[in-house]
Amino acid sequence: SLANYGLSLEDKPEFEQAEQAEKIQQLFAQATALLGKLGRVHQSEAKFFLTDGTEVSGTVVQLGNIAAYGVSDKGSGLLVPAGAGRFKLWSIPAAATANALLAGNAPEKLQIFLFESKDKPIDEKKEKTAFSVVNSGGEIGWIIVGLGGLAAILVLLRIVILVLASKKTRSLGEEVHGLVERGQDTEAIAYCEQQSGPFARVLKTVINNSEHHHDHMDDVISEALLHEFGALNRYGSAILVIASISPLLGLLGTVTGMISTFDIITEFGTGDPKMLSGGISIALVTTQLGLIIAIPTVLAGTLLGSWAESIKFDLEEAALKVSNILLERSGAALAVSAGVKPVNPNTAQKSDVNQQAELAPELAG
Repeated sequence: SLANYGLSLEDKPEFEQAEQAEKIQQLFAQATALLGKLGRVHQSEAKFFLTDGTEVSGTVVQLGNIAAYGVSDKGSGLLVPAGAGRFKLWSIPAAATANALLAGNAPEKLQIFLFESKDKPIDEKKEKTAFSVVNSGGEIGWIIVGLGGLAAILVLLRIVILVLASKKTRSLGEEVHGLVERGQDTEAIAYCEQQSGPFARVLKTVINNSEHHHDHMDDVISEALLHEFGALNRYGSAILVIASISPLLGLLGTVTGMISTFDIITEFGTGDPKMLSGGISIALVTTQLGLIIAIPTVLAGTLLGSWAESIKFDLEEAALKVSNILLERSGAALAVSAGVKPVNPNTAQKSDVNQQAELAPELAG
């Protein structure tokens, strides 16, 4: 312990020739003197590093052997070990404390950094930012973030599409149904042309093909619905694909980071944890980023998919309702043109029963 301060007694003849008890006495005397020196506030001219790495000459004020302050024309403040017995300035401003201690005065506020050894360098803990976290994940981390940004854009576009598709659907359907029931097909078509969205287009197509056969009208409705369904499904698959591959990319980053860590261990061993931090950061950060992107993307994709299915159901229901109205009206018109009076099923059933009752006596005779 004394040798670390240049006070070793082993090479001195008086120490080597002394008795065992005297040797112990000399060691304790030397150690006591060293403790007294280290326990005082003392200053010396020395060099230390500024926060930007520049080496300057100045005065170093040491509080025993546990804290130090540096004063120079280019910078003053707290000193921390930089390794190999050197010091460097800490980033926290403490020039007032250093100047007060140099002048032999008690500072109003004692800012102090306690260290155990001057040989072990101390690094400041850097504040983590979103950029630094993603950057620690390497290229795979940036790829995952890029996919997350793309997913956010697609989700917003899909929301806009669905909002426009579901705008005024109930009022539009009720208005068109009322016009068609009153036989105002021209007014219904004109009203649909004034509106926008899939409901207006599908209902217009149904009304325009009202004169065709029932099977043909079903084909027309199916074609119109399929055309609109394609627009409503837009970007849905892409969103779910991004949600699926994001955690897989995170797993790839984890494997890559662990491989890098084991390569470093194989080459340099496990003596310096800082050398292993890069691979471990890639291994952990990419998995975290993958899950951060995947979870909300799956949720948004599922909710938007349910919304789209609801719009499809309402669209198909509106189209079939108008189609049924048109088919009923067309069937009634054909019956009138053929001279056949529409028959009420309840009345027809009662008439058949009366005829059977009248014919029963004759059949019995």
